Amino acid sequence: MNTARNFYHRPTETTFARRRARHHIGSREGSEAGDGMEIADWRNKIDELDEQIVALLCERAAAAIEIGKLKAQAASPVYEPKREQVVYDRARAKAASRQPESLSGTQIQDIYERIMDVMRSLQKPADTAQAGEDKRHPQQPYIPRQNQR
Repeated sequence: MNTARNFYHRPTETTFARRRARHHIGSREGSEAGDGMEIADWRNKIDELDEQIVALLCERAAAAIEIGKLKAQAASPVYEPKREQVVYDRARAKAASRQPESLSGTQIQDIYERIMDVMRSLQKPADTAQAGEDKRHPQQPYIPRQNQR
C-alpha cells in the first residue's frame, strides 16, 4: 500500500519510532550536547522553568508595586533611568558569566527592557491609565483572547 497517497492510512508503531528517532536530541547513552533527552523531555524542562519564571516575575511585580507606593508618597518619579541602567548592566554581566551558547547581553537587555516597562506600568497611579489600556501591558490596548485553552 502506498501510504503517501492513502489519506486514511494510520501510522504504525514503526512509523512513530522513526519519527521519534528523527526528533531525538543526543544519544540514548547520553551526550554532552543533549544529555540523552528528547524534545518532549526538553519541553517538560521548559514548562518547569516557566513555572519558576512566572512565580519570580509575580514576586518582582509585588516588590515593584510596593516601591511605586513609596515613590508616590515621596512624590518621586516612576521612571528612573539611572536605576534601570544599573539593572540592565547587572543582567548583562550575569548573562556574560553564563555559557557562551546562552543568551547574549543584548538579548538579556531586550528581555529586561520589557520587564521594566511592565513593572513601571504597575507603579503608575491608576488615574493615569488611559481608557481601554491594559494596565498589565501599557503599550498594548486590551484585546481579549478569543480561543483560550
